[in-house]
Amino acid sequence: MKTLTTERLILREWTYDDVEDHHEYAKSPLVGPSAGWQPHKSIAESEAYLKKTIADGDTWALVYRENNKVIGSLGLHADKHRQGVSSRTLGYVLSADYWGRGLMREAVNAALDFAFTELDLQLVSVVHFPDNHRSKRVIQKCGFRFEGITKGGAQNNGTAVDTWCYSITKAEWKGEGGRPVPNHRFYQNPQCEYFPCHKTSDPEHFSCQFCYCPLYRLNDCGGNFELLSNGIKDCTNCLKPHYDYDGILKKLR
Repeated sequence: MKTLTTERLILREWTYDDVEDHHEYAKSPLVGPSAGWQPHKSIAESEAYLKKTIADGDTWALVYRENNKVIGSLGLHADKHRQGVSSRTLGYVLSADYWGRGLMREAVNAALDFAFTELDLQLVSVVHFPDNHRSKRVIQKCGFRFEGITKGGAQNNGTAVDTWCYSITKAEWKGEGGRPVPNHRFYQNPQCEYFPCHKTSDPEHFSCQFCYCPLYRLNDCGGNFELLSNGIKDCTNCLKPHYDYDGILKKLR
């Protein structure tokens, strides 16, 4: 795997010298179970994992540039669920000591750039378990689109669990089709019981960023509303907050 560099990280090939850093986060009960494997019980277990990872050659070690420490991994693995399209599936873990800093999002964006420009892939997929909300946020912030839920899609500690499936195509990553990605302007919660809460012919681009319209109390909000006889605004047919992020911010200013 080619070495990639970001503002705070180096994504490079693994070496056997990384075993202690790897074992340090792999033994944590916070890390492995959310990715589908049990915490490592010994340095020997971490050595065995590292041997296989180096042999496979499809996973980077994530090095934190500030202290030159390996703090996680990120891989572009063979996508066994798709045929007829050049694709790989993304997998990653990060030391719990480094959660909440936006580091994995930084690493995923670098990997996507490599996947679509140098590997010339047409699609990258990724999944997470239902309760892995941290991974879900990374996936959404990096522009992946929700595809659906695979019932019993994986095993975790010998138990069948569902997997939430996402993908991003090369065209979507480039920003074609009306929605640039990755992008802080878009958030979608397709598991909401009301999704989409307004009728639309384009649910794929329906954004839940503004669940409640911040312009509702403005008479000149610019939306497609109807004023009822009792003076209440009926916004049933208005899609402005779900497709016009910049327009909403402009009006607020």
